[in-house]
Amino acid sequence: MKGFELLKETFLRKSYLPVIHLIVFAIYLLLYVPANLPVEWGRLLFVCSGLLLPLVLTQGIFGDDIASGRIRVLVTKPLQTGELYLWRLLGVSVQWIGHALCGATIILVLHAVTNKGKLDNFALWCLCSGILYATFASLSMTVSICVTGGRNFMVLVFGIVLLGTISVLAGPHPTYASDSLVAIIKHVFPPVQLLFQLANSKTPLPGHIAVRVLHGGILIGAYTLIGTVLLHTREFAHRES
Repeated sequence: MKGFELLKETFLRKSYLPVIHLIVFAIYLLLYVPANLPVEWGRLLFVCSGLLLPLVLTQGIFGDDIASGRIRVLVTKPLQTGELYLWRLLGVSVQWIGHALCGATIILVLHAVTNKGKLDNFALWCLCSGILYATFASLSMTVSICVTGGRNFMVLVFGIVLLGTISVLAGPHPTYASDSLVAIIKHVFPPVQLLFQLANSKTPLPGHIAVRVLHGGILIGAYTLIGTVLLHTREFAHRES
């Protein structure tokens, strides 16, 4: 019962969250209107549900509660900080599963009817989108503990732009330092480029897919562990104050 209540609380946390899902679905539908639009549907799903959706769904997910003092109400015995973090991560993950199923169904049905766009590696794009979503959601939740309100959204948007710019600028002039920096960006932060390259490859090997799944799992575990420790520290500090 406690888990169900926490899942429901995660879903109903913001009144605009269902609207976000509907807006993304509307984007999928509207892109079928132009006559000869060369859309790669897998890429669109990757960007919308894997990259943008987690930033919106996790905006202020802990920062709002910490700023308002509601964290003191949520984190009470027998509920621990780690449980709260994990249930909220599960809550936003369930939202993605529902969104991906609905979005993929819309795309596949309309493609079958209209034959517009391309569905190359569509299942792999869905898998990579899910991995990217989970890594960004767990990182965003952790960042939300460190900033007030919903500023984790802006922090992550700024971080994406900054790290993307660094990667582009370091590419034309490879050195040991620049290659090391780009490697850190690719492997320590949500692996946008690595997952995009995997899903976009013509003949992806099962071994490469397994490595990306394992890599994503390691990142999610690391972000979750850091977030749990930070949440416990913040909540304990509020109790002491």
